[in-house]
Amino acid sequence: MVLAFGLLARLRLLRAWALWPDPDWPSFVVELAAEEPARWLDSGFERRPGRLASGEPRGTLRRLVGPATWSALRARGLLVGPPAGIATEAFRRGFGRPPERPQLVLYSVGHTTSKASCFVFEGDAPHPVAVVRIAPGDRAANLRSEVVMIEAVRREAAARAGVSAALPAGPLFSGEIDGDYVVVLPADPLAPATGREDRAAALRWLHELQDATRAGNALWGDEEVSLAADAVRRAWRAAGREVPSHLLHRLDDLRGAPFFRCAVHGDFWRGNIASDRGRIRVYDWEWARLGGQPFLDLWVYELSELRLAARRGRLGADRPLEPALVRVQAGLADRGLDPRFAVATLAPSLAELALRIEAGKRPHPPLVALMVAVEAELPPRSAP
Repeated sequence: MVLAFGLLARLRLLRAWALWPDPDWPSFVVELAAEEPARWLDSGFERRPGRLASGEPRGTLRRLVGPATWSALRARGLLVGPPAGIATEAFRRGFGRPPERPQLVLYSVGHTTSKASCFVFEGDAPHPVAVVRIAPGDRAANLRSEVVMIEAVRREAAARAGVSAALPAGPLFSGEIDGDYVVVLPADPLAPATGREDRAAALRWLHELQDATRAGNALWGDEEVSLAADAVRRAWRAAGREVPSHLLHRLDDLRGAPFFRCAVHGDFWRGNIASDRGRIRVYDWEWARLGGQPFLDLWVYELSELRLAARRGRLGADRPLEPALVRVQAGLADRGLDPRFAVATLAPSLAELALRIEAGKRPHPPLVALMVAVEAELPPRSAP
């Protein structure tokens, strides 16, 4: 059936879409007739194990079905029907004209995402012209906040060219269409490099961002301890685990210690960073805020990598967090902060990540595995 629909789609007799890699929670929705968008995806976003077109047959069958059809067959995920039209209408409002022979690729990250990005191609062009970001009206607050925060960070870091260069372009249009909130942006040539690991470049840029937006010193006190402890309690209880009191006690160790406030991205990990030959772009600022704590982004970067390892069954059984802890301690020392903040803020940072990803639901096994690792890595202070 998939092969038949693929042939009909390529003959322009109907419109059909591949769901990849999982039909229940697809990361990509690609039109079967869209050969150039499929190649574009395969050369960038999906150049990794299990990529969109890997295993594609050769010869006549390859020419007949195309990469998107083959991916639909492998993933057992197919949609048939025309697009809703919101992306093309958004394009018209952003560019002042309708797209010419549009082909669409929908991209989202994670099964709990409240928004998606639609790349708009024109005709047989090998690269997209625009990206339309879409959030349902009842979940639009974060996308609205993202537009505001990017501009706020741009103003704060205006004197730092390196920081500003990594920010996404300003929107061509932002507003509601048929009850959904949409943002239209020019396509970013760096977008296909999203997800490539360049730890050194990413952390250098983060350091520069924090320096550029530094907003004076503060003291770790009752408010900081209370908020961090509350996050740990809520996340551990959502996971069905007893709240480890020794993790909460760690928060008291640094009462009165100085730290600084700065801009916080909030979801700083490689899945939101495009990196190519020293150039980087940092996306998805929906959790950003000014006047945050510098510990969070350092820990989210490390914990997100560990979450990926846990999801793939590669977390390790013997002190898997130790290298990350050492790196965060070094990063804090480079910023003139007490390295003990690394231990104190590990559990609260994981808690915030879990609460945000699962939105109050029971955390998925990879996050629970990290909670178990944190408990083991940070034993009670009286332990040897």
